[in-house]
Amino acid sequence: MNNVLFLSLFIVLAAVSLIFLFIDRKKRTPKTGSAAETERVFPPVLAKLVDGTGVVSRHMTAGLLSFVQDNYASLNREGTEGIPVFTAVEEPPGASAGYLYRWLFYKIGENGRFEPDRLFMYTSAEHGKTAFFADLNEWETIMEKELTDTGLLRPFTPLRKTIVMLQLFMMVFGSALLIVSPWTGLLYLMFALAAFITVFASSPRSAEGERLFQSGKAYKQKLAGTDEPLNAADPEALTDHFVYAVAFGIWRSYTRQFPVREASEVALVSNQLPLYYYAAPGTAVLSLEGIRMIDETEASFSFAAGDGESPAVWEDNDSSLPLE
Repeated sequence: MNNVLFLSLFIVLAAVSLIFLFIDRKKRTPKTGSAAETERVFPPVLAKLVDGTGVVSRHMTAGLLSFVQDNYASLNREGTEGIPVFTAVEEPPGASAGYLYRWLFYKIGENGRFEPDRLFMYTSAEHGKTAFFADLNEWETIMEKELTDTGLLRPFTPLRKTIVMLQLFMMVFGSALLIVSPWTGLLYLMFALAAFITVFASSPRSAEGERLFQSGKAYKQKLAGTDEPLNAADPEALTDHFVYAVAFGIWRSYTRQFPVREASEVALVSNQLPLYYYAAPGTAVLSLEGIRMIDETEASFSFAAGDGESPAVWEDNDSSLPLE
């Protein structure tokens, strides 16, 4: 009689748990999205959502370039060597973008002026390096909170908490049953363990987050040129794409899709990132000087962060790009 009662209770608890698990999964099933939606997200945040990695040099480089592209900062090259100098114009909206902006321009930089080479001096002292990593960790925390606050991540919803509480009850009750009814108790424990694994192994992304994740993955493949060549008719869009390629760590794969020319062939102007629109309609051309500038900027961030992500600084004989 007791076994029948225990089995009946198991069926009820298991059925309720399965229904809750189904609802939780249903809520996280994304609707169809387009890759164009990814271009409205701050590049470092999108890269973190898609790649799921910690914050490294490419995230900082992309964030800095996005400030220039969105006119929150200006970029000029100074001196005979064309040293890049970024100047603050207006703080961008968003918690993670605003934090990076203040950090680079007013904590590492001086009075709204940031030079990538300054990172070497800033982190050479022990207190500077300690402060850099503390700020880097804080920025990553802010990015994660932003993903949660915007509803893209929902790691532990009330529904999931209810499921976990149910499984804890089943585990405690099942452990007690091992004394009087071993097989029934084992059934409780096995189901609770399986439900725990299902909950904690499932994605923490919401339906909106999953949709953005899937479109972001497709966008990343597009930037790398694995699907189809990018349309070169819109130079502004190509520059936007370039910033996201930096965030994803695939900017070299992206630039292989276009020819590269010396500055003597392409006029350099302030605020211009490496993509340029050449005379022939529909033809995008990159400047070699711009490529070097991005490479050196990322190398400076990589040195400071110690992530070893950045490749060696650009050399003239680098064959990874189609220099024409």
